[in-house]
Amino acid sequence: MQGNEWSLIIFTTVMQMAVGSFVILGGIHFFATRRYDAKAADALSDRALLAIGPVVVLALLVTFLHLGTRSTRRAPSPISARRGWS
Repeated sequence: MQGNEWSLIIFTTVMQMAVGSFVILGGIHFFATRRYDAKAADALSDRALLAIGPVVVLALLVTFLHLGTRSTRRAPSPISARRGWS
């Protein structure tokens, strides 16, 4: 395995962890709303979302490591994403 492929493995693992946490959080919020008041459930969910959000951003930033060490290849990649799917 090449060294630049590790970023994709880290991205996939971290993003799956974040999505799984979001789904579990939805279930916890649903049951917390039924058992307690909505304000307490929202406070619990807001704290957890503040932890999940930066993890998603970090995972997205790690994907840029896959593009190589030259910064000239990193900058235009989000701009040309639309052309890459055609």
